[in-house]
Parts: sequence; C-alpha cells; structure tokens
Amino acid sequence: MKRNKDFRQCLALLRAKHSNSNLKPEQKDQIGIVIDRVKELGRKKNPSHAEVFACVKELSERFLRVILRND
Repeated sequence: MKRNKDFRQCLALLRAKHSNSNLKPEQKDQIGIVIDRVKELGRKKNPSHAEVFACVKELSERFLRVILRND
C-alpha cells in the first residue's frame, strides 16, 4: 500500500500549494489541472509506463510554469 501513501502525500502537497493565497488566479487554475490529472492517473488500474511518463511530463511542465511565474 506504499503507492496509496505516496499518492495521498502527493495530492496533499499539491492541495497545500493550491490553497496558497499568494498565487495568481491562472496559477491556481494550473495547479487545479495538475491535481485533476494526478487523480485521473490514480484511478487507472494498470497505467502503462508510457502513460505515467507522459502524465509526469505534462504535470512537471505545468508546475514549473506556476513556480516560475511566482518569482
């Protein structure tokens, strides 16, 4: 059940960032999309490596844009 623990921790971190009052609306929107995509991936029974890597790539890009816009 380590996967479930890691998954819950990931969502908790993303939700904490999403609730940050210093974020601009477009940054909150992007983090909301990231949270939704993580949930979608978590609902898949047996995602392929390609699906996981594609999702991680998309989420990393979105999250980096959020962080870089915050500076």
